[in-house]
Amino acid sequence: MGEVQFFHAHDDTGVAAVIDNWSGEQLRQAQARSAVRALADTLSGSMSIKEAATLLDIDPSGVSRRIARKRLWAFRINGSPRIPRWQFLGSKLLPGLNVIVSAIPRDTTPASMEAFMKTPQPDFGDHTPIEHLAAGGDPTLIADFVSDLGRW
Repeated sequence: MGEVQFFHAHDDTGVAAVIDNWSGEQLRQAQARSAVRALADTLSGSMSIKEAATLLDIDPSGVSRRIARKRLWAFRINGSPRIPRWQFLGSKLLPGLNVIVSAIPRDTTPASMEAFMKTPQPDFGDHTPIEHLAAGGDPTLIADFVSDLGRW
């Protein structure tokens, strides 16, 4: 007896109905919707070089230099650099950001980095890494965690 037949014969949890209603096309559509939402969230949680320059009250080339020197993290969408907003504390860069940016693995996604930075962590006294840094916390502690993000 195969697994599907077993569920049909012995299921009292509703699993068989889920299996019967499963559709590869529905799954693909759900994954596409999820990808579109993730992209929209990533875009709305980031800014252009020009916007970052305005916020920091510097010239756009200064923002590009910070990115090149790993003092500010950016990712590309359609060839255009986008800078996540979590890196800013008001109109200033988050303290210790250069230590964090240097530790970000090359293949880290903007969504996973943002999720980590905005999630309270027991190792930071149940504060988010952003709150930890804003309060003057040690950036190397966060950098150690960030460097492991690529392993997940």
